[in-house]
Amino acid sequence: DETAIVDVGLAAGVQSRVEQHGAARDPPRTARTHHRFDGADAVADAEVPERVVAARLEREFVELAVFGAPAKGAKSMLMLNEAVDLLKQGKSVMYIDSELSDRLFLCRMVSHLTKIEFSKVRSGRYGEDEAAVIQGALEWMRGQPLIHIYMPIFNQQEVYLAVKKTAHKLGRLDILIVDYIKATGDNTDAYATYAELGRFVDVIKNNICGDMGIAGLAAAQLTAAGKLADSAKIARNASVIMTLLDKSPAEIERDGIECGNKKLCVVLNRNGPQTAEGEWIDIMFDGNRISLEEAKQHVAETPY
Repeated sequence: DETAIVDVGLAAGVQSRVEQHGAARDPPRTARTHHRFDGADAVADAEVPERVVAARLEREFVELAVFGAPAKGAKSMLMLNEAVDLLKQGKSVMYIDSELSDRLFLCRMVSHLTKIEFSKVRSGRYGEDEAAVIQGALEWMRGQPLIHIYMPIFNQQEVYLAVKKTAHKLGRLDILIVDYIKATGDNTDAYATYAELGRFVDVIKNNICGDMGIAGLAAAQLTAAGKLADSAKIARNASVIMTLLDKSPAEIERDGIECGNKKLCVVLNRNGPQTAEGEWIDIMFDGNRISLEEAKQHVAETPY
């Protein structure tokens, strides 16, 4: 039963509510789900990974870091890993999600924290020992300053108001995560779509992060050529742009299995060095457990 883990989460005190905005006028796709993991401070039972993908990034207020990856390239899993890492650093996080409902987000986070396969967490087919570990993860989540908002269709004004409301509710909002930057889909003209993407990034960086004094992390989809759509406008607003790509079989064989199966490249960095062509940070990706961690590096010193 797919609802098994959600029932356990609710039993642990996770609060969930759904708000329908303009239901009489708008189609159902504009429904937004707000998920708040609420409660007193708690200590994580799950072990903190040795390093998470962007642990080296100095997350300064009003900065925006953008992670690009191909379609189905683990963008959402990367953002979730970052959210957990930030929470474990004591940061308050707002996660605006165009991809995952509360149920799937919750299941993925539990899988990441417990290292129990996502399929088992989602289906509820786990043993008593695993159930105890899951319960511990849910108790930890309940104590975190995390707000997850499922917003299938992005609207710049709605995003701005949602962040402002969340910052007021939490009292202090440190990090905004946007998964992922994309147009509404109403434009068929490529130039208009790129312009809309550029405006959205501008709103995130300046109207939200800049005016409200918070840091931003955003995912973006790479084109078939491996570029960010309208990369010039994204680069104008981002402090750091990184790309997450699959290693080729030849690269995995050359580097060694212990050096991971993905590579992270710093293609733009206003605050430090970038990776040169042919350089990358080695990443170990485990999709079954929603995990991305820094792997053994194929060179003595990483390029970033």
